[in-house]
Amino acid sequence: MKILLNQTPRSIAIVSNKRALLIQDPFYRSQNTASHHNSKQTKSTDPNSSKRCVVEFVDSWKLDRKKYIELSSVYDIDCLGVLGLISINDYSFLIIITKALEVGSPRPNEKIFQIQDVEFICLNSTDFDSIFSHTKYQVTDPTSHDSSHHGGHKRDDDDQYTYPFNVMKKSLLKGNFYFANSFDLTNSLQNRDTSRSVYHHSLFNFNKKFLWNSLFIEELTQFRDRLGNTERKIFDECRFLGIIIRGFVQTLNSTINLEKRESDRKSSVIQQESLITLISKIGHDRSGKIFGVNGLDDEGNVANYIESEVIFYNEHYCISYAIIRGNVPIYYEIDNQQSSSLLKKIQINRPFDATQQAFRKHFDSLIKSFGEIHLVNEITSSIAIEDIERKPANNGNNNHNLLSNHKKGRNGIEFDIFNNYYEHFQKLVENPNYRDLLKMNNFNFSLSNLQRNQVSISQIIYAVEDSIFRFAALCYDNINKNHVNKQSGVFRVCSFDMADKCNELQKIISKQVLLAALRDTYSYVIDVDKSTGALVYDTFFSKLNEDLWTKLGYLWNGNNNIINRILSKYNTELKQVNKKGNIINNNFDLSNEYLSEPVFDDDSISHSPENGSLLVPPAQGKKRTSFLNSFTDMTLSTSKKLFNLSNYKDWLNDLEKRNNIISVFLGKEQIDYHGNVIRKITLYDPINDYVNNELKKLSDSYLSEKQISIFTGTFNVNGTCYEGDLSSWLFPEADYKLSNDDVAEDFDTSKQIHYDKMPDMFYIGLQEIVELTPGQIMNVDSTNRNFWERKILFELNNKIDNTNGNKGQDKYILLWSGHLGGLLAVLYIKNSQTAFIKRIEESMKKTGLGGMAANKGGIAVSVQYSDTTFCFVTSHLAAGLNNVEERHQNFKSLNTGLRFSGNKTIRSHDIIIWLGDFNYRIGSTNEDVRSRISRRKYGELFELDQLNQQMQSGDAFPYYQEFEIKFKPTYKFNKNEDTYDISEKMRIPAWCDRILSQSKQLKQLTYGACFDIMFSDHRPVFGSFLAKAIIINETLKNKLSGELYANRKRKFGDIDSFILSNNLSDLMRKANFNNESITELQQPSSDKDKWWFSNGLLAKVELFENIRNVKEFDEKSEADRDELLQSFINLNGEFKYEPGMYINPNRPANPFEFTDEPDFIYP
Repeated sequence: MKILLNQTPRSIAIVSNKRALLIQDPFYRSQNTASHHNSKQTKSTDPNSSKRCVVEFVDSWKLDRKKYIELSSVYDIDCLGVLGLISINDYSFLIIITKALEVGSPRPNEKIFQIQDVEFICLNSTDFDSIFSHTKYQVTDPTSHDSSHHGGHKRDDDDQYTYPFNVMKKSLLKGNFYFANSFDLTNSLQNRDTSRSVYHHSLFNFNKKFLWNSLFIEELTQFRDRLGNTERKIFDECRFLGIIIRGFVQTLNSTINLEKRESDRKSSVIQQESLITLISKIGHDRSGKIFGVNGLDDEGNVANYIESEVIFYNEHYCISYAIIRGNVPIYYEIDNQQSSSLLKKIQINRPFDATQQAFRKHFDSLIKSFGEIHLVNEITSSIAIEDIERKPANNGNNNHNLLSNHKKGRNGIEFDIFNNYYEHFQKLVENPNYRDLLKMNNFNFSLSNLQRNQVSISQIIYAVEDSIFRFAALCYDNINKNHVNKQSGVFRVCSFDMADKCNELQKIISKQVLLAALRDTYSYVIDVDKSTGALVYDTFFSKLNEDLWTKLGYLWNGNNNIINRILSKYNTELKQVNKKGNIINNNFDLSNEYLSEPVFDDDSISHSPENGSLLVPPAQGKKRTSFLNSFTDMTLSTSKKLFNLSNYKDWLNDLEKRNNIISVFLGKEQIDYHGNVIRKITLYDPINDYVNNELKKLSDSYLSEKQISIFTGTFNVNGTCYEGDLSSWLFPEADYKLSNDDVAEDFDTSKQIHYDKMPDMFYIGLQEIVELTPGQIMNVDSTNRNFWERKILFELNNKIDNTNGNKGQDKYILLWSGHLGGLLAVLYIKNSQTAFIKRIEESMKKTGLGGMAANKGGIAVSVQYSDTTFCFVTSHLAAGLNNVEERHQNFKSLNTGLRFSGNKTIRSHDIIIWLGDFNYRIGSTNEDVRSRISRRKYGELFELDQLNQQMQSGDAFPYYQEFEIKFKPTYKFNKNEDTYDISEKMRIPAWCDRILSQSKQLKQLTYGACFDIMFSDHRPVFGSFLAKAIIINETLKNKLSGELYANRKRKFGDIDSFILSNNLSDLMRKANFNNESITELQQPSSDKDKWWFSNGLLAKVELFENIRNVKEFDEKSEADRDELLQSFINLNGEFKYEPGMYINPNRPANPFEFTDEPDFIYP
């Protein structure tokens, strides 16, 4: 990547892959006669005023190289990526990365770099061009006033005043900022496109919580989004933009041992090369201070929030697991209202009910991102866990005090905070919507016990083991190119004042997760426990893998060092807090920078075995002076040492400066502590922006609705590979076709699925394609999967070949298939429809044996059809008449655990179809059920159906719909007979096999079962649908775009680039640069008329005065309208109302809906 500078007119060109990104500030600033160090006249008086630059993306050959200086070669300034644009005191700067160190590679071709140097290149002035003389390889005199740290050399302390950007630059060079320009570093691997689908790859689906250069780069990403599809793809390939996070990143090489037993006493060991990576990202979405002694904000965000991800990669598998930490999620902060700056005190400053709302928001956000949440809290060892978890007397009362009075202050501020946390947790899980999604464990081990005491570690593992197996980890099979598992929950780790303890807990949990994932992926069944029926399995993953665990520990230790270095500057107050919550100010940097003379003798200072913070033992036999009474747990010898109050105030000022730097960096404040005005730069592309705006106005010409016909089917095949005919199921006859009266008015009945015109899609879910024995469940053999994929595809295309009306139609292809244990889901689509498919992504989750076995579970596929998203789900839920609750838990686990990239869930889609063997039964006796079946009393049986009851109560499948069932139960039959089960167990017949849907864009046409395919104990079920999809005519859109582009160029003299025209100022005036985005002001609004209501809609409706505006009224004849008016209004033009009348309940709730019903009627 090369960076070029044109001095006249001044502009920047960044060249990569034969394309150039051009940036220019059209308003050039002449060189200042006064020094720009702190010149007040250079600063904008209005920090809210906007700053605009022009940006274009063109072919690099269009640049006149004679006018450009290549900074890369002349000044040895490399450009590794663009961090963005910023305005400081009306100077426009382009920020580029000039030096970086590769520190991570989670997967091949994914590189993560640590930022080591950056440059701020001014776009509208030469005042700062002296930076070009300080090249990174130039040897300078370190004692010289002009020596610069720009190339890694330290400048004089006054350098931060020389350049207004130096404070911001210094922040970027702390060694804890990382960037990647080949993938999205802000999202976890699970939320990125793990499988690298050929249909879709997005670099810019940012998680803004972790994007630290959002202020600088947001406009450039929006510019990228405004490009056309082809140009956008080329732009991404150029890798201009650097996406940065703050935290810790490192990858280490490791080996794992796989042990294959050849006999009881002999085994062979195979070593596999692997990569182990740890990525920690600090979140910054909390309003106010994001570090330090702060709890919740009003939106549920907490301070010190960090998401860590462990990624394991080798040639066979890629495993990823995320774990999070953050401050206690209640309201607390340092009370700054004390009269003395030394009398700081931590206070819980919100009532219980006021905190609960933000507390709920916090966990809503986590549940949306991760699914289930297991809270793991580490408390000081002096506090008893049973005291923390003792329920208050007023638990559940809406009138909580700040803390329960019988506990407040009894055990200190840490006790109060965690007790308050526990009370909020208990209150939240009283809500059934949260009860099964949240779990909490509290521990009070010391740091040394967490690091070395195996008994303590075992107790933690025992407490979290169930969640480890239930949440699982993301596991992707690199050989077969499919997901083995996905993470469906997360551990949230918390400690009040001990970052080291949080890190140790994360290390313990992540090791157990990775161990379980590796054992599972390399496992095989060896037997079945005859007494319990449980699987007995072994694993190829050896117990002797010390290299992997040593490297993992090394990564977590490095993470702890870097994270503590970042947080320690802001968390100093937490290092020593007395029981009353007073901050003991003996933890400050005891250097001459803050103290005029030493406060303590060297031998009186020791390091805490728990956190390494400085502890000062109280002097024995000394009485506390009145001045030091605020230091409740500390005694000083005032005859020898005296705390310097002014130096403490200096430390506080330094802390405020640090917080100011972060706020300015993130755009939360616009004036830094030197008085520099920092503003975001708005980008303007004169041609492309105009084209995009015009295209939006013409969207009706290239956007259309398309009706898609979809056939869905579910069948539990009972482990059989059936060679017979399936046409009666896949192509049901006219018995299931609807009449025109049964179809909604907005659906074209000519599109109804007839089998002389085949559906556009076939989605089939099969259960038990293998027998549900332990060996078959764990077997990865794809024989049965391949059989059914080919069998169904043959049936579909054979129907086309053998039907006269279908001849000439295009054939079906297998677009996607997913396999998990006994589940198989397949999606077939007509070849002509593949052009509309933009993206496919799958997700799988086991639910058998607590999430460890694939005998039960679900498979989901997300498909983007043009501009509409579909989600198809196949599941097999827990069996048994009385296992309603277990099926309910299976549903919830799948509903939250089946997740896609970008934190999308099943509910994130436009259209959802969920089918499978749900195993819900009919709650009645065998005799009663069979009797009603014989009499075809299906409606009566449906009232007793467990799924129907669960859906009515909202417990399972809320907001889903099921078509009316007009067929007899599909389970359980004797094989190859049309007779319900007559075995010893005599199963009660039930509708186990179901098809549900959810969407306003979907209309179900048929719902039936096929009873002449009898090889299984189930019968196949089918449903046909019509779906409305929004279609973008890309050909027409590109044509319109080309015409608009050409017209725009002709308007300005057939130029390809405003910037390269060398006449930008005149062109900007011609393009009305300053006002083009401002629409014409509308007339002032009144109580009846609002200009933002289109088509003459009124803000205040008086029904009878404005009745002539009603469309239905205008369509009536004049005589009918007069008659209708007379029926509503009396001779004086008033409502017809008499005493004793009341409002007519038969009138529609919508006042705009036309009706003949009067407003008032008599009883």
